[in-house]
Amino acid sequence: MNECKIVAVLNRKGGVCKTTTTHNLGVALVQRGYRVLLVDCDTQRNLSISLGLNRPDEECYTLCELLQPLIDVEVDEVDIQNCIHHLENGVDFIPNKQALSTVEKQISTLDFRRECILFDALEDVRLDYDYILLDCMASLGMLAVNVMMVCDAALLVSTPEEDSIEGLSLASDFIKEASHALRKKIHVCGLLICRVDMRYRKSRIGIDKIQKLFAEEYPIYPEMVPDRVCVADARNKQVSIIEYAPESEPAQAYQAVCELFLREVGCYGSRSA
Repeated sequence: MNECKIVAVLNRKGGVCKTTTTHNLGVALVQRGYRVLLVDCDTQRNLSISLGLNRPDEECYTLCELLQPLIDVEVDEVDIQNCIHHLENGVDFIPNKQALSTVEKQISTLDFRRECILFDALEDVRLDYDYILLDCMASLGMLAVNVMMVCDAALLVSTPEEDSIEGLSLASDFIKEASHALRKKIHVCGLLICRVDMRYRKSRIGIDKIQKLFAEEYPIYPEMVPDRVCVADARNKQVSIIEYAPESEPAQAYQAVCELFLREVGCYGSRSA
């Protein structure tokens, strides 16, 4: 690849498989030979935990420590390499801690370039990776604005539940508002529907509603991730479903999604802040 692509995984609602998707998409990309960095941008720290950190709040170097010197000039600069964890499966990641909520408040008090803090923090590693995936928070505050500034594209993730679909609408509106305010085009490289069980009418109705609301705006991946117990089992064991049960339907779905993702996100070029 010629340039690193930074992709935000979004929904305004929590608990809709953003973290599971970030994790499994990252593994699928690495298996295809790409250099991948996952960044936990959520105060819930679910990605950090799913990648093997049982106590992320006790980590010395996380996204919080990386951002802090860019907010407060009196804080010593942190080498981003100290924040990156290297997993045996080839995935790299930057963990997070609950203190990120405090950091976000501090960002909001800045007078200049407050929307560029995350952009500046990741600047030194862009040449090291083909893809950087950002597992995003549900709230749409100043950190989410930073995500919009740094990303090349967004991947929307939803379940067929009503509150998740509402979260999709809010995230979609936010992307449009951010595009206008930041004067940059934020491409949506896909909309992925997860936790699908076609045996249930509620699931079928939810899928139909998503397609009616968003099909004209965004590419909705025809491959959907089915709801299976093995996904929760893999999460509990802190591994991806692709590694835990590679022949399972969810693992095969994520592999297919990865191919669709590569096709869509490859259309968009990088930009500078």
